[in-house]
This record gives sequence, structure tokens and C-alpha cells, in this order.
Amino acid sequence: MKLTLTLPDALHDRYEADAAKVGVSLNTYIKDRLEATADYSYRPLVVSPDERREMEILLDQQVGSGRQLVDVLKRCLTIDLGEADISLTLDQLSWLEQLAQGNGLTLSEYMSMQVPEFVDFLTGR
Repeated sequence: MKLTLTLPDALHDRYEADAAKVGVSLNTYIKDRLEATADYSYRPLVVSPDERREMEILLDQQVGSGRQLVDVLKRCLTIDLGEADISLTLDQLSWLEQLAQGNGLTLSEYMSMQVPEFVDFLTGR
């Protein structure tokens, strides 16, 4: 099916530049963008420019795609214990941070204290 759209010059120029960056025609780029948003089982997340800047400052990284955002969040929710990585939910991480603060410790200090105690518990010491 063929469809003709009239776009404002600024929008046309932006899409044309974006299409050139990924090496596809303008028509293909617009078609791909429309297809990406056509499946409403996805829950699109619209982030304002100010919210995006704040998010990228918090993440200390620019985010260019949903996949990249998920990967960054996974890294943020993982505690590195040397050779072991422990993935936590946001609720678990928040709970641990509250426990640490309740004991006047940073999360790192709290985990450094808790892991050896847990190993002792597991080994019956």
C-alpha cells in the first residue's frame, strides 16, 4: 500500500539525517520507525529531553536504545563481589541500601560485612 505524507521541513531533515546515519533510504527509515511502534503490546516509554539528560547523568552513560537501557540497568543492579556477580531486583537493592543506612553504613560496607557472616552461616561456623 502506498501512502503520501507531508512532513514539516525540520522533521523531514531530521529523519533524512537519521536515515543516512544508519545507511538506509528515508522511506525505509520511516517505514521501520512506524513498524517499531505499531505493536501496541509493547509499552513505549516516552522520555522528555530533561528526563533523558537526568537519566543519563544518573546512569553516567548515554542511552541510545531500549536494549542498551536494559543492559545499563542490569549493571546498576549487580553487585560485584570480585569473581561473583549477584543480580538483584530494584526492590532487593533498595532493601539492602535501607538496611545499610539503618546501620550507618554504605551499601559496600554493609555487603562486605554481611557476605562473610552469610558464608559462616552456610558453613556452620
